Amino acid sequence: MAPEIRTGNAHRLPAADLYSLAGVAHWLLTGEDPPYSGAHERVGPVLAEHGVGRELAAVVSAAMRPAAERPQWSAPEFLARLAAPCAA
Repeated sequence: MAPEIRTGNAHRLPAADLYSLAGVAHWLLTGEDPPYSGAHERVGPVLAEHGVGRELAAVVSAAMRPAAERPQWSAPEFLARLAAPCAA
């Protein structure tokens, strides 16, 4: 769940859904829940420990940035970005 939702922000934006999708991607790649706090800083190293490539880790990390810094990707855009490093 995106931090802005956990803190009770009533303005739920698609960016919160992106954060949640990234959390699911993290879990699928590692079998672990994503870090609760500071996720955007901690996700890359955790994914690397599980053998996830840098490009894929960067996509997941970007989607877990704080709301103001999070990309405005749609779900299909996020999926395409996740798939791109895997297709290479």
